[in-house]
Amino acid sequence: MPDGAPSTTDDAVTSRPAGGPQEGLFDLPPGSRRPTARVVLLTGPSGAGKTSLTRRMGLPVVSLDDFYLDGDHPALPRRYGVVDWDSPATWDRAGAMDALLRLSSTGQAELPVYDIPTNRRTGTTQLSLDGFPVFIAEGIFAAEIVEACREEDILADALCIWRPRAQTFWFRLMRDLGESRKPPMTLVRRGLSLYRNEPVMIADLTAKGARKVRVDEAEARIEDLLRAAATEERPLPAAPGGYRVETGRPSPETYRALRAACGLTPRTDEAAVAGLAGTWHGVVVRHGSEVVGMGRVVGDGGSFFQLVDVCVLPAHQGRGLGGQVVAELLAHLRDHAPAGAYVSLVAEPDAARLYRRHGFVETDPAVGMALTL
Repeated sequence: MPDGAPSTTDDAVTSRPAGGPQEGLFDLPPGSRRPTARVVLLTGPSGAGKTSLTRRMGLPVVSLDDFYLDGDHPALPRRYGVVDWDSPATWDRAGAMDALLRLSSTGQAELPVYDIPTNRRTGTTQLSLDGFPVFIAEGIFAAEIVEACREEDILADALCIWRPRAQTFWFRLMRDLGESRKPPMTLVRRGLSLYRNEPVMIADLTAKGARKVRVDEAEARIEDLLRAAATEERPLPAAPGGYRVETGRPSPETYRALRAACGLTPRTDEAAVAGLAGTWHGVVVRHGSEVVGMGRVVGDGGSFFQLVDVCVLPAHQGRGLGGQVVAELLAHLRDHAPAGAYVSLVAEPDAARLYRRHGFVETDPAVGMALTL
């Protein structure tokens, strides 16, 4: 692990749900209300690359295809004697909107699990945003709820992904055959029909409010939204019962013990004393009188800052404390660092999810480098 890097033993890195609901959600003037998160509606032809994009982004995702109606629903539309699954009438619009509203307001929602080969719902799953200010709702019917999401003030953007029709046809067919979604000839016939109708479909999606973009443009737009959300004044979650997140630094002895227990590189007492003295801002997590977590900002005080030593003792993980530490450090940076200051960190791959939700993005194509003396 890079020396001083945020610990992957941090509770938030494991993607556990955060502690209690955020406080301060209603601390705005009467009559106004701000959601805790907004949704990016992601639509486009089946096979255009929506699902692969959502995997790369690492954000919470609602699969709108899971809101299909069961195959024996009496109101399903039919075409040529079979159910027309490309019709929005096969889809539970009200149920999808209810889930998005719950996620935007509370950060959690129960979602259906749909099995396409058998055309039925097989169960439910719980989705938690874990503090992300932006999440994705992906599916071919996403454009059907653009206006509804805008009216509810939960819409971050609506994007229609496209690529050359031949590519879309091929990727869709390979995916559907691999997943045994339908009999092969049914998939081929459906694919050819979608190929012919794709220009009309994209025109319809854009007419309903989705913007036509390439995959790389969609990825850049979502990263921009994350950065913008990270600069908003957002109410910080309260620490769970029995814990306090306070401004301060641990003693050198406690600092060394925390690093060792959390899997960070051991430090000598001399290094700990000198390093702590150079802290620009720090916080500690207390459980009673015991220090169980910490985080620091170091830097030149003007242009460059770095988050280091973000860690929580394993016995106290799973309570959202790691996310609270990062939120407190960033809140202090926004209040006291000069505009345009560069804030960086070094994180293990598994820790990226924690920092993405606070607006950090990878520096690719730039490559981070380090030297241990």
